[in-house]
Amino acid sequence: MPPRLHKILRLEVPWTDVMGMIIPAVQAIPAVIEQVDDQQGYLTAKTRQTLKSRGEHIRVQVEALDQASCQVRIDSELMLILTETQLDWGVNTHNIETFEKALQQGVRKWKRAHKAAAAPSPAAPSESTGLVQLRCQSCGAKLTRQVEPGHWECEYCGHEYFERR
Repeated sequence: MPPRLHKILRLEVPWTDVMGMIIPAVQAIPAVIEQVDDQQGYLTAKTRQTLKSRGEHIRVQVEALDQASCQVRIDSELMLILTETQLDWGVNTHNIETFEKALQQGVRKWKRAHKAAAAPSPAAPSESTGLVQLRCQSCGAKLTRQVEPGHWECEYCGHEYFERR
């Protein structure tokens, strides 16, 4: 494994919204955030030393491509390089994969919230069935999991709702 890896992700989300998603995505690695610059779309963080790694520097850069999309670049680089052939045992690859997974989860949540905001009233009866569609007030996802009669749980964010009687 090389001591430094990077990945570029293209997202169909405005860069200003993505900036709010990268902090939880970096914390999922887990990494300690050192610096965030919302105006420049930049974040730096570091991971702690473990048996597999001497720690990594994490850098994330968000660039707007247009009003509705952006590009996110994440770099994971070993903090301390003792020799030219030092291995990281796949830790920086894992960091990037963890970041990407957490960021994609944030994008899905963002899309659901924006889809719900653009949709008709969440409690409006469905025209085809006449049934009421329940939606989570937190993330906008449909409440499809009924724990027991009158008790619903959002499968996406875990919020619980109880039917009033």
